[in-house]
Amino acid sequence: MVNKIMYQKIQYFKRRGFTKADIVRETGLNKRTVFKYYDMSEKKYARYLEKVRYRTKLFAPYQSPILDLYQANDFQNLEKSAVYDYLEEKLGSLPGTERSFLKLYQLPGRDRTAEIKW
Repeated sequence: MVNKIMYQKIQYFKRRGFTKADIVRETGLNKRTVFKYYDMSEKKYARYLEKVRYRTKLFAPYQSPILDLYQANDFQNLEKSAVYDYLEEKLGSLPGTERSFLKLYQLPGRDRTAEIKW
């Protein structure tokens, strides 16, 4: 998802007559990102933001077992990949890949914060 400033930057360059390739070169953004948002209207972008803001997080149902694992380990810093492997062993098939798990979640740490930040 692209934040509003980035969306506006793409639209700014578009209004100035830049091609998609020009915008990629000028901003350093991934070409797929530029291609996606280049033709998106402001109204369509607003609908897109609403849709992604309230979507269900893949691993939200697993918050309780994750917190239990951290509690059992006295809230030590655990590698996210180890937490994913543990969930997979304990619960079987998971809804997302290890990569999606690693990318999306900030797990509790030594500050004993019993919360997973989505």
